[in-house]
Amino acid sequence: MLPDLRYALRQLARSPGFTLVAVLTLALGAGANSLLFSVIYAVLLRPLPYPDPDRILSVGLAPEDQASARRLGGQVSHWAYLAWQDESRSFAELAAYRQAGPFDADRPGGEPITGAYVTRRFFALLGVQPALGRTFTADEQQGTGPGVVLLSYGLWQRRFGGDSGVVGRTMILDGEPATIVGVLPASFGFPGGASVWRPFFGLPTSGGKTWTTFFVRVVGRLAPGVGMTQARTELTGLLAHAKFSLPFVRDAAVDVMTLHERLYGSTRPLLLILLGAVGFLLLIACANVASLLVARAAVRQREFAIRAALGAGRHRLMRQLLAESMVLAILGAGAGLVVPALGLRLFMRAAPLRALQGVDVHLDAVVLAFTTGLAVLTGVAFGVAPALAASHPRLVEGLKSRAGQAGVSAHRARLREGLVVTELAAALVLLMGAGLLTRSLFTLLAVDLGFDPGHVVGVHLGRLSSYKYRQGPAGTVFYAAVLDRLAALPGVASVAVADILPLEGFARSGTVRVDDAAPPTDGSGDAALSAVSPEYFKTLGVPVVRGRPFTSADRADGAPVAIVNAAFARRFLGGGDPVGHRVIAEGAKRTIVGETKDVLQMGRDASATPQVLVPASQAGYTPGAIAIRTKLDPERLVEPVRRAIREADPDAADARVFALESELAKSAAPQRDSALLAAVGLAGVMAYLVAHRTHEIGVRVALGAGRGDVLRLVVLEGARLVVVGAGIGVIAALAVTRVLKNLLFGVTATDPLTFVVVPLLLAAVAVGAAVVPARRAMKVDPMVALRHE
Repeated sequence: MLPDLRYALRQLARSPGFTLVAVLTLALGAGANSLLFSVIYAVLLRPLPYPDPDRILSVGLAPEDQASARRLGGQVSHWAYLAWQDESRSFAELAAYRQAGPFDADRPGGEPITGAYVTRRFFALLGVQPALGRTFTADEQQGTGPGVVLLSYGLWQRRFGGDSGVVGRTMILDGEPATIVGVLPASFGFPGGASVWRPFFGLPTSGGKTWTTFFVRVVGRLAPGVGMTQARTELTGLLAHAKFSLPFVRDAAVDVMTLHERLYGSTRPLLLILLGAVGFLLLIACANVASLLVARAAVRQREFAIRAALGAGRHRLMRQLLAESMVLAILGAGAGLVVPALGLRLFMRAAPLRALQGVDVHLDAVVLAFTTGLAVLTGVAFGVAPALAASHPRLVEGLKSRAGQAGVSAHRARLREGLVVTELAAALVLLMGAGLLTRSLFTLLAVDLGFDPGHVVGVHLGRLSSYKYRQGPAGTVFYAAVLDRLAALPGVASVAVADILPLEGFARSGTVRVDDAAPPTDGSGDAALSAVSPEYFKTLGVPVVRGRPFTSADRADGAPVAIVNAAFARRFLGGGDPVGHRVIAEGAKRTIVGETKDVLQMGRDASATPQVLVPASQAGYTPGAIAIRTKLDPERLVEPVRRAIREADPDAADARVFALESELAKSAAPQRDSALLAAVGLAGVMAYLVAHRTHEIGVRVALGAGRGDVLRLVVLEGARLVVVGAGIGVIAALAVTRVLKNLLFGVTATDPLTFVVVPLLLAAVAVGAAVVPARRAMKVDPMVALRHE
């Protein structure tokens, strides 16, 4: 085929406009597929770099409520971990870890680094040996020895220049010295984003003074001869021995899966949906290019007729056109590599999947092989139909016609119509998925949050709140200075501090008692605990439905008080008035002075759980989040807030400031770009189909057809294609959209409204795309059309 390939290059070079359009069309489809495949290979197909990775399991709890399950994210209460660690025989090793940081390294205000706390045998379980030094000893794991730390390979290179004598040196983390005992290999980065590892000790037990529940992640290596099902059964039985679990996990099932599945399994549905979407885009691109090639073959009918007259057989003509198709496909795929080369980093940063952060995704031999195979398949896909159409030259008509003036056969007309139907069906599947996600989004946005996020700016002070100002008088002074500066900004109505803002989960939780009730042992007495300032309710628009909010009189030396939410009143008091009752939380007896409306903390799709709010002045520490209500556009206040915080302390440069409403909308909105592109592309194809019939329309007008007759003909034929394409697309969508069911809220995967509205919307776009060029074609001078006959 080398002569054919050389000839194809010459032919394409003679038609630069056609070649550019075809290559760019294919580059978009092939590039998007290569980008998604790069991510999917790195995340879902590449095994973890540990010995026998399939034997390493992640153990979590799975509440019946799906929203709670997603929020829990495979964690377990530390009580469950302690019970499993003491009694499980299914695992050769069992360990817990918890991500931590960011820490201030070397000095306050230095480069913040993230890390993890890990329990005994964590590194042995994973089969990881340090590149330098050692891991932690038993004394260090018990917390009885001096502070120690392990470094990541990257941090060792950046901070210490790869100095082999780093072991034994001292590193300052959050103002405290820690001895460097080892450096981990470059291939190790678990949990993702960690640069330092520290011993995990001090988990509270029932013998201590605290009843607080901590959440940890648990990994285990199966014992020889033990399977996943056997391990799950054993851990389920041992779960009954665990104490003090939160209400929403009290009846949870034990969730056992491979560590790889735990880390990346949640990304599989969305990644596969995105891959399917860009696959449909590639299908549409192939149909577009095939349409262009069919039109180009019609223009070249005289050329094919001459070749056939000189002895070229059908297979010879097909081979020539397939060579042109392959050249276009290879050029398109090559140009498409620019998309992942330039877009991978952007995609990984913008992806709404936290599990993707820190994954090493790059172009390699596997991705290049995929792109090459994709080029061959697409070349065949869009090249076969035009090649078949051109391999039946009509010699007499072709030789008589002048170049570019050959008529369009019924066969080619049917072929182009078939391509339009294919595009309609593919576009409908994309739009149906987007419609379901949009309906789900609107349903989610309609949920009563329990507060008013409009005109609110949120602030997270990062490592400052956990290190420099978390405890002691320095925190009080700093926060007072910050709040005074923020309150003085133009347009600010009120400022408040809190442990954590709504929809961001809970800062901590624990077992509580009401009045003189006996302490529960089944987890039914657990509630979330939060500290807030008196302005919290006004700033976030949280209604106090009974009693009163906190006031400035609720000082540290005043009577201990608390406010509970409606879910607390339902759980502990049967929905009765809680005001005047006493709640015992964290060892302190507090009088309940008010009840608030339920505020969603675990997410829009999770029901409210019992919550106890205490005055920040009585919490013994300074909460780390700030909320600001403004009369202005909150986006305009973001930069002035950053400046005010930096003026209070230059080390606060990492504070995150955001408009709360925008942040909530960003986290809930699905990506619909692919479907919108498909609709625009469809309109272009329909317009092209009608524009190509300009010659025919001119002849009809010359023979006496009225404008209404021509318009009716075009619209009816367009409608016929829409009905066929929509019918095929609906059937395909019924099967494809089922994979969306775990991403939907309040909407089924076969939502009747979506399956009615979307086809009607697509029909309107398609028919509209046919009408506009048809009206333009009706203005053609009939004499121009007759001269070509």
